[in-house]
Amino acid sequence: MSLKINVVLQDQNNQQIAILSDKPIRVSSWGTGGIVHQGVVYPLYEGFIVFEQSEVFSKNEFPNFAESMDDFQFQNNENAHDHFEFYFEQSKYASYLAISGNEDEIEDFFNFCESQNLAERKGLSFRPAKDGIQYDYFFRLNRNVEKHQIEKAISEFHPSLTPKENKDISEDSDASLNEFKKKNAELNEKIELLEKQVSSNAEEILALQINNDELLLKLNDAEKTGTQYKSELETIKKREISKDKELGQVIDNEVADLTNLVKKLETENQELKIGIKSETSKLTAMGNKINDLEQTISDLRSQLHNNNNSGSNVVKKHLQKVYTFLFQNVFSTFEFENEDIDLIMKRFNDPTAILKELFKIFNKEEKSKPFHGIRDKNIREISKISTGTPGIVDCGRLYFERTNEGKIKIAIDLKDEKQQSNFVKKRFT
Repeated sequence: MSLKINVVLQDQNNQQIAILSDKPIRVSSWGTGGIVHQGVVYPLYEGFIVFEQSEVFSKNEFPNFAESMDDFQFQNNENAHDHFEFYFEQSKYASYLAISGNEDEIEDFFNFCESQNLAERKGLSFRPAKDGIQYDYFFRLNRNVEKHQIEKAISEFHPSLTPKENKDISEDSDASLNEFKKKNAELNEKIELLEKQVSSNAEEILALQINNDELLLKLNDAEKTGTQYKSELETIKKREISKDKELGQVIDNEVADLTNLVKKLETENQELKIGIKSETSKLTAMGNKINDLEQTISDLRSQLHNNNNSGSNVVKKHLQKVYTFLFQNVFSTFEFENEDIDLIMKRFNDPTAILKELFKIFNKEEKSKPFHGIRDKNIREISKISTGTPGIVDCGRLYFERTNEGKIKIAIDLKDEKQQSNFVKKRFT
């Protein structure tokens, strides 16, 4: 069973921040004890103290658990890594070295790599590498640097320092990992789950980091360009001040002109309202007149029906005069043929529907569809007009075309698909 202790968390001024209870003691590969706090390992100092500002490590660097006080040693100022842990990443944009170890050793090692033209920049690592491990630092390597060159550099820099990634690929690594899993089954499940989640996002994060580097380069260029633009902008501002004065006078003149125009439009609008009121009265009177005519026509048709044998010619003549008057005086813009009136009189027992459609056309309120049978003609069609006549109830058709002179050509027919095109060509060409 692993040894658990209560640990005092202190700040850099040795002031107590909190008590961390029941913390298992983890042991690094170099023998130092530590405890996990907020996902990372803090080295353990004498008196069972950890410091908030101390160097922290990954759990993989402290793979074992202490069962007694003899299994570990406390951290001190002289204690340091005896190895580097590193991971080599390469993409089509750049290569990186993720690395953990003693801070001073890593700084010296970076200077060594920089002198060998292997690395160009160092920084704190803010994300796990592709192997799922959170390393302390990263080196951005120069182009075309290979992994074997880094391993050689580590050996040349300090022969006593062991590159941990080389040991990870040895045959003993599997056995060590199995032993570690047996001792830490519960914690290992959580670690594996987190590593899978981190690994799935590692490539995306690396791409973002590479993109960030490219954006920094662009930002530097933009800052240089911005300085030039700032100078040019100052010159433009001076010019604009004088232009603003001239523009202000122009705007004042425009405002005065617009004010006068608004007054003129208000006067014209008032006159237009008076005209609309007059036209509305005329349309109302026309509607009443049409209603009266429809009633007269209906009465005449009834009389015609009741007098088939006597006086029918008189009624027909009377009815024809009414339709002629309607087309010539009410629908004054219509151009029609006498055969249209004859068709209404002979084939439309109830002319109400056809007259309503004519009234809608006159007032531009109709619902129609285009007739495509004749080129270069804007002919419209209204179909399925009720005739009130048995056998041809919804067979009425009305064709019309508005001319540039303000007239409306009218043609009335009954449904006949075979003769439709010939009828329209005859009337409109």
